[in-house]
Amino acid sequence: MSRGRPLPAEADVIDLRHFFNEERRAVRTPRTSVDPGNGSAVLLSLRQHLVFHGSLEIHGRSAARARNALLPSREWDHAATEVRALLEREFGNLRVHRVRDAFIIRHYDHEELVAGILRVQFFARRVALPGQFSDGETARGSRVLLNWGVGTTRIEAESERLRRRQQRQTRK
Repeated sequence: MSRGRPLPAEADVIDLRHFFNEERRAVRTPRTSVDPGNGSAVLLSLRQHLVFHGSLEIHGRSAARARNALLPSREWDHAATEVRALLEREFGNLRVHRVRDAFIIRHYDHEELVAGILRVQFFARRVALPGQFSDGETARGSRVLLNWGVGTTRIEAESERLRRRQQRQTRK
C-alpha cells in the first residue's frame, strides 16, 4: 500500500458494511426500473419528495377583475412575469407552476418554503405597477403585493391563501 511509511502493528477494525448496505442505498439513490416485457422505463420525479405546497397570488388582481377595473392585460402579465422570475430565482423553475392567477411552489422543507416566500414578497414590493386602471384610477407608484399560503396539499395552500386574503381585506 504505502511504500514510504511502515504499517502500524495494531489497527482498529471499523465495520463499514452498514454504510454500503444495498437496502439503505436503494432508498437514497433513485434508479430507473425497466420492465423487460414491454421495454418501458419508469419516469423518476422529485415531485413526490416535495411534500409542502405554497400558493402565491398578486394581491388585487381578482378584486380588480371583480369590479371590472383591470389594468391592461400586458400590465398584469408584466407583474406576473416579474413575480415568476423572483420565484424561479428563489426556488428554481421546476418547482414553480402557474395555476389560473396563482403560482404553486413545491418544496421539501416547510421553513425554507415560508422563508423563500417571504423573501420573494419583500423583493416583489420593489416591482411597480405601470399604467392605469380602466376606470381612470392611476396605478403608477403602486407596488405589487402578494397573498400567500402554505400547506401539505395544493388545496390546503390555496385555502390558506384565500383566508389570508380575506383577513387583509377585513383589516382595511
